[in-house]
Amino acid sequence: MQITSSLVANLSNYDKGDYRRYLTSHLQYLHGLCELSRKTVEDDRVELLSRSLISSELLSKNDFDNHFKAFRERHRANLPKLFNRLLMLILNVSHGNAFMPTLGTNYQYLAPWLNSHSSTYMFTEALVYDHNCSCALSRHCNSDAYLFKNNSSEMTLIEGMKIGCTPSESFHQSTLHCFYNSSCLHLLFGNSTVPLVPNDSQYLINTTIDELRMKLFLENWSMPLNYTAYFLKCSPSICSYTYVKKFNLLYWIISFFSLQSGLSIVFKWICPKLVLIIFHLYIYLKKKRNNSIHAISSEITAENEDFSQSNQQMTIHQ
Repeated sequence: MQITSSLVANLSNYDKGDYRRYLTSHLQYLHGLCELSRKTVEDDRVELLSRSLISSELLSKNDFDNHFKAFRERHRANLPKLFNRLLMLILNVSHGNAFMPTLGTNYQYLAPWLNSHSSTYMFTEALVYDHNCSCALSRHCNSDAYLFKNNSSEMTLIEGMKIGCTPSESFHQSTLHCFYNSSCLHLLFGNSTVPLVPNDSQYLINTTIDELRMKLFLENWSMPLNYTAYFLKCSPSICSYTYVKKFNLLYWIISFFSLQSGLSIVFKWICPKLVLIIFHLYIYLKKKRNNSIHAISSEITAENEDFSQSNQQMTIHQ
């Protein structure tokens, strides 16, 4: 059942200040915003899942959680900006070019001067809302929404709803308070509509559509993390690297003194043993040399004795 079926098909039959002129546009716009928000989030989810996490080394669980926590906060702040940027561009372009909506809520036509021998010019005049706000100067002008009884100046306030220069901009300043109130819904749709029931939503019933739009109509952000899956997928089976190192004088000086320290420990242990070995070798060689000299001396003495005896024999013979 269409909730707007009770409305008159020709909205121009309603007074220009009657909220029923805006109602259909507001509901269509709300539906469009919700669908656009849903599609934006879904497209973003698909895009996020196609990304890769690249790091020089495997992240610890703590670093993994901190990385995605920071990423989630940045993404939570940036995605609504992307969603609202195009929407605000459209609204600003429409206002800057003085486009008139079908309902004629920002400008009204003045009586034209008709001339059969020339073109017809349609002059317009900007409408003014509360606080003398002119639609020629601002697109944010608005007033409270009322229902006018037929053939009567009696008005009934529609709580939370606004009318203004454009249906979209006035709806941004409105709230959904009326949709939680059965009496208010009865005024708009009759007895066939059941009011919304407040739940554990983070939004209050007097939250403006603009605030909901800025948060993409989302109740909460959920980004489940699975470190185990990340670890199994990304843990390296082998890791190696090469690098070209330039000559570094400071490095060699430090290395030299480090080597000196190591050598001093080695020499402290080996030098006494080395000296002892050399000493024993020296003693051994010295003893061997003395033995050789003693043997040579003995031979020379024996030869001298033989020579003396030979001389004596020669003398006696003579």
